[in-house]
Amino acid sequence: MKTQMQTKQRWRSWFCLTCALPAVILAASWAARTEDATQLPAPVRQFLAREHGLKSRQVIVAFGQQSGSKSVQVFGLQKTPSGWEMELGPFPGSIGRNGFAKVGEKREGDGKTPSGLFPVGLAFGYPGSVKTRMPYRQATEEDYWVDDPRSPDYNRWVRGKPSVSAEKMKRSDHLYRHGFVVEYNTQPVVGGLGSAIFFHVWAREGSPTAGCVALREEDLLDFLAWLKPALSPAVLLGDADTLALQKHLKN
Repeated sequence: MKTQMQTKQRWRSWFCLTCALPAVILAASWAARTEDATQLPAPVRQFLAREHGLKSRQVIVAFGQQSGSKSVQVFGLQKTPSGWEMELGPFPGSIGRNGFAKVGEKREGDGKTPSGLFPVGLAFGYPGSVKTRMPYRQATEEDYWVDDPRSPDYNRWVRGKPSVSAEKMKRSDHLYRHGFVVEYNTQPVVGGLGSAIFFHVWAREGSPTAGCVALREEDLLDFLAWLKPALSPAVLLGDADTLALQKHLKN
């Protein structure tokens, strides 16, 4: 009889533990996510707090801790009824070789990454398809992005080699194997203010870009899979100095 009672007690204890475990795991996961969100860099928290009219409910942030730095932390935030939560990252990334341009000061060929809040555009890459819900376009040998400010196709993806300056979308160094467009200087396009601003695969860890944001391939693929068009995703680019200068940017 004693052995039977001990067996029942063991089964009861195991059953209670099994029932409680998912709740413990969920609570721990929620606490971790909440803690991450509260530890956002202060300029990012302040920017999001004052942007009450922000329609984007997903924001990818590329933030430089120091002015002039070529290295950034990249993370994905999603708006919930309880506030912004960090859902991806932080991941290491790199930006233009000359850092962030101040708001409104980005120019073609300056080697700087624009500061500001911009919509996420289409995803692109070499495969016929990737795991993403964003509009996707395959890059082929016939695809180019025009970077000549004098061209009517400036800052646009074109099919067929143009007669003006343009970069290939299917590069031999595979930087554009996966990526997505940052909708900077696209609506409207203004000649000379900068073109071809993407998130793409980095050449190597910490290697600066000509003005884009570069990440490890696996981290970039995580972002592509996470993005949801219904949430009007945007990117927030800048450091403490440039974000402090941005006043009520609406996307």
